[in-house]
Amino acid sequence: MEGEDETSMVEAALGLSPQIFINEVLNMVDDVRFQAFEYCLQEGAPAAVGAATATNKAEELERVGFFQHQDPI
Repeated sequence: MEGEDETSMVEAALGLSPQIFINEVLNMVDDVRFQAFEYCLQEGAPAAVGAATATNKAEELERVGFFQHQDPI
């Protein structure tokens, strides 16, 4: 018991707390995750969406072209 009291006194004197440490680590992880998500939305998503949109437009134009070049019966 005496060791636990000393540990508690040292933690209190230094302002240390296991719960506060864990909360700070979780907050840092959350911040990094949020920043990574924002970066992907700004940098990665427009290129991917643009490529998908371009592919869809190309397919639509091919279909329109297909109907325009057919001879009437």
